[in-house]
Amino acid sequence: MKKVMHNSPLIYWSGNNSQIYKALAELQGDGFVTAEVLHDDASPTKKKYSLTERGRRELSDLSKAFPELPELRKPFLLQLAFGRGLSRQEIETLLNQYEGELRGVLLMVNDRAFPKSEAKLETVIRNLTLDSIRQFYEAELSWVERVRREALPLAESRENPTKYSETTTSKQLPFMM
Repeated sequence: MKKVMHNSPLIYWSGNNSQIYKALAELQGDGFVTAEVLHDDASPTKKKYSLTERGRRELSDLSKAFPELPELRKPFLLQLAFGRGLSRQEIETLLNQYEGELRGVLLMVNDRAFPKSEAKLETVIRNLTLDSIRQFYEAELSWVERVRREALPLAESRENPTKYSETTTSKQLPFMM
């Protein structure tokens, strides 16, 4: 389950195994899932969890809930915004690292293919969902290029670092908001 969540471009949860088991126990306690113990002489005992009818109704109700706006959490923007003393080279290094991470995720998203479903609507929605995620990462890559073109020329090189004083204004700082 943790592997599925980790590899999913849709599920953002970095919980550990104990958190997963606790959540499953709570779902079972609330009657949303059932657990079947599977014994096999060749492998350790496992529990197989299945949605109950109540769990399916709850999932359906959650799907019908008012849509939430996405959270805009981009730590890298803060990293640059508060990177007052970063040299041009340091900024370039950060941009290269960020770009590498973005390209890695984009490769995973591009390789992802949802299994064909008998329900055409489900297949189309899943593919459009992947497309939305793909567009996000492509837009981030485009943004990285803009930073390189528009902001990097304003950054100081290591040979001539800027000394920041209390009177330095945000206009003088290319990455300060």
